[in-house]
Amino acid sequence: MFKSVLTILICVILSSTIYGQETAASCSTVSLYGQVVSADPKIPLPKKTSIEVLAKREADSEIFDKEVVFESWFCVKIPMFSKAFLLFRGEGIDPIRTRTVDANEARKRHSWPMNMVSLEPFQGSAAAQSADLPQRQRVLRERLNRHREALDPSESNDLFAWNMELYRDEYREDPNMVQVIDGFVAELKAIPEYSFLNAPEFQRRTNLFRAMMARNRGTEWDRSFGSAELTALIQDTRISSGIRASAIGVLASLGEQLIEDKQGTIALMVTTLHEDKSDLVRLKAIELLSLFSTNYDAMNALQAVALNDESAEVKAFAAAIVNKIEIAPRIVNKPDTRVFAKGEEIKKFKGVVVSRDVDSFTMAETTGGPLTTVVLDENTEVKSHKRGAFRGSKEYGQSYILRGLRLEVDGVGNADGALVADKIRFDEQDLRTAQALKSTLDPAEKELNAKLAQKQAEQERMAGQIEENHDLLTQAQAAADAAAESARKAQQTADYANNRINGLDDFDPIKTVTVYFKTGSATLGPQAKATIDEAAAWVKSQNTKGWVMAVIGYADTTGNSQRNIDLSERRANAVIYYIVSKYKMPLNRLVQPFGYGQLEPVAENKIKEGRAKNRRVEIRLMINKGISGRVGST
Repeated sequence: MFKSVLTILICVILSSTIYGQETAASCSTVSLYGQVVSADPKIPLPKKTSIEVLAKREADSEIFDKEVVFESWFCVKIPMFSKAFLLFRGEGIDPIRTRTVDANEARKRHSWPMNMVSLEPFQGSAAAQSADLPQRQRVLRERLNRHREALDPSESNDLFAWNMELYRDEYREDPNMVQVIDGFVAELKAIPEYSFLNAPEFQRRTNLFRAMMARNRGTEWDRSFGSAELTALIQDTRISSGIRASAIGVLASLGEQLIEDKQGTIALMVTTLHEDKSDLVRLKAIELLSLFSTNYDAMNALQAVALNDESAEVKAFAAAIVNKIEIAPRIVNKPDTRVFAKGEEIKKFKGVVVSRDVDSFTMAETTGGPLTTVVLDENTEVKSHKRGAFRGSKEYGQSYILRGLRLEVDGVGNADGALVADKIRFDEQDLRTAQALKSTLDPAEKELNAKLAQKQAEQERMAGQIEENHDLLTQAQAAADAAAESARKAQQTADYANNRINGLDDFDPIKTVTVYFKTGSATLGPQAKATIDEAAAWVKSQNTKGWVMAVIGYADTTGNSQRNIDLSERRANAVIYYIVSKYKMPLNRLVQPFGYGQLEPVAENKIKEGRAKNRRVEIRLMINKGISGRVGST
């Protein structure tokens, strides 16, 4: 909030300065400033959006000034003696045009405070809440007309295409409302003034936006759009930062393997981090670069941002990512640890917390250099900075020192070369940023650690099985060798025993049973359970020895590839749970379950029937050649 008010004050001061240095009336300006809010207090403005405010001449809509709303505040300038209006627009909100402002009325003040501007987000609109279809359609049409007023043939109008697709996505379950949106766009295309909407490149971009939204939603999307087209969209700086940030997010969701030009993508994200003015875009660039954890350029860029970036939010997020993937020891030369002389007094030592222990933390300086270990004791005082002449600082517990927090330390060096903190100060806004990062990163870290522990346990179990099998084979081979040295009449028996040993890890498939699932579901339906019951009855009727069961899950291409891997594993586990709980199957009959995700399809994923066949679990019944005595059989 303080930064927002400071921005407005600077705007007013600059306008006064310009007026004071005026050499001609035409070079003087009037500053228009104010705040934007949501029209519905219950529905906040979209967080991941960039709201632009354009100051336009009343007579011909020439753009005088264009700025991005900063933390709900705006400030634009118009020439003295002019008449202008303001146009607010952004992703997921309806454009709004203000009343005309006559600069002549404000020239003695050089600044003009505007009334609070109410913007209406798409989600939760009155049209969506009304039960009467004609009323819903009428309200929607009125809102769409506002977007028509914001169209400009001299601009790219990608924002218009994006918002139309957002509306279609909002009403995707209501064909009557989608028909209104499509009809509105068709009417505009028939008007000569808006003929640019018929251009092939505009339609291609519209289809790309539709695919991006489907991808974000986790549903089937048009895969003809590859990473190259998303990269081109990101590079187009005429497009609003919210759309470009969304494109980076979609690119990141594809994963490293599906990005065609990896080195080019890394170079683009590094440039974006250094040059883009939007923190929203730069935060997404950090997310994408984190995929390339073994690339020197990507990791060096993240570390540089974590140490020296001007934006507290971007810097804290980069520091948290750097700390999370532990790039310092793996990719970049790990900075030395700063050593303080015993008794050395340090004042206002500034940095950002990169790791936290119970009674200490590690911080990276804001100006770069080695890492610093800061020790906490019972005398360490933790407070926020003073908030003005009449508002003092606030005391905090040591638990509020979080990863990603920018802070300032006063302390004394100890015998170990660390800094023992006497006083720690930070801005409360930086604390809120660090808390937001913690709420995002901690659950992700917990989930990742759980998966790593599971993988490690699985590897240890497999290693134990390999060792056990090795001992068994060794013992059996010794028995076979002893049998081979016995009398000639036992030779055939010895050969047979040796074949059984060699067949311990050699299985023959005897039956495959396939169980099918609904889209996005890992729940066994009645038909799926009936299929499993039939397979169980068949196994009982065979009286077969030496059999094992492999359960393998699959998914179709609907949604995110990583989510499909998780979904296929859950499907396999659902089948195993049903079999074990109902038929008390011994676990030593079970081969480790696995989820292939959308790999190894048995049918075409482009058609509904094909996808239904790919949403499956295969139960493969196999028999051990050695134990069953089928070694050498044909």
